[in-house]
Amino acid sequence: MDIGGSSLFRIKWVMVDQKADQDWKTLNRRQQDEIVSIIRNGSKLVIVDNEFDKLIEKGVYNDIKFYLYAIEDDQYEDRMVFYSNI
Repeated sequence: MDIGGSSLFRIKWVMVDQKADQDWKTLNRRQQDEIVSIIRNGSKLVIVDNEFDKLIEKGVYNDIKFYLYAIEDDQYEDRMVFYSNI
């Protein structure tokens, strides 16, 4: 059976603090695209949008539990150009 051509499906993983899961689910797809990790520390919501940030500086606490969400990486090509210029 011929299924035609195939294209790459690139994904990125987003780390979502278990306590911030509901916050994550309220974000639209475009907002989720910009996030590397989201953390809830008490009443404070911390959104990490830079892959080079250290999580410990963003409020990661002892015994934190992360969910990993896989989302389509719409910005893959742009990021690869950026990394090749570092």
